[in-house]
Amino acid sequence: MIKPPFLMGFLSLITLALLLLTGVSLAQQQSVAVDSTQPPITLIILDASYSMSEPLGGRDDESKMVVAKRTVLDVLKRLPPNARIGLRVYGHRNDPFFTSRNKVCTNSELVVPVGVGNQYLIASKLVDVQPRGATPIHYSLLQALQSDLAHLPSELQNAPKEVLLISDGMETCDADPCGVAVEAQRLGIPVKINVVGFGVNDTDAERQLNCIAKATFGEFITATTEARLADVLTRHMRAQTQVEGKILLPSRPSAKAPLPAGTVTHKTTVPPKKLPIKRVPKEQEYRL
Repeated sequence: MIKPPFLMGFLSLITLALLLLTGVSLAQQQSVAVDSTQPPITLIILDASYSMSEPLGGRDDESKMVVAKRTVLDVLKRLPPNARIGLRVYGHRNDPFFTSRNKVCTNSELVVPVGVGNQYLIASKLVDVQPRGATPIHYSLLQALQSDLAHLPSELQNAPKEVLLISDGMETCDADPCGVAVEAQRLGIPVKINVVGFGVNDTDAERQLNCIAKATFGEFITATTEARLADVLTRHMRAQTQVEGKILLPSRPSAKAPLPAGTVTHKTTVPPKKLPIKRVPKEQEYRL
């Protein structure tokens, strides 16, 4: 989460170049029509920056990375066989943080392209992901919009598209990821970005992540526990939930138990209810 001083000038050049390219590259996607009758596709962007190695709740807790991977793996197991899903990860490559200057803010990879029924492939790739680097959210979103979701198989081109970003902090590469979301919305790119702030404890980070989501009419959710993260991912990834239910049938009247010997009962007689007399023409007069 800390930005080394020597990166400032170099990263500003990268940011400027990306911003100059953003408008043209994103604008090329406006011609894609969306078929709302199709199941949506979801591209997960998972934060694997070094801060994800920190404990989730306390000193002795498991790391955010361990909890996040376990939760994602559990949700993947409950996805329907025809789920349309992909995975991009950033901050995970084993590059020295302070020496590989040209890779710090492009440390983002489409691990599994969006496809149908590839959740087991995602699970196998996710196991080896470890938190190592910076937090290039801006670059990752650009790649997701310009490449990952723009070059889909023909059968997925017109499906509704969603990005599910899971991050524990804000951009660390002197870039503006919210600007990417705003520009995508301005150009009419049909993508919704939902953001999960996982274990975030910084108001500036929450503000930035919330901006990314709201710019595309997505949802920003904070999750500070594994249960909360599981609930959010289950809902947004449309995982199947097991609900136990019981059908209650009307009970049959049981026979009265015999009264103990010597019990005295009182029988109450209710007088019969008198029915009203209805008057009709005399030739048809009768008494009910």
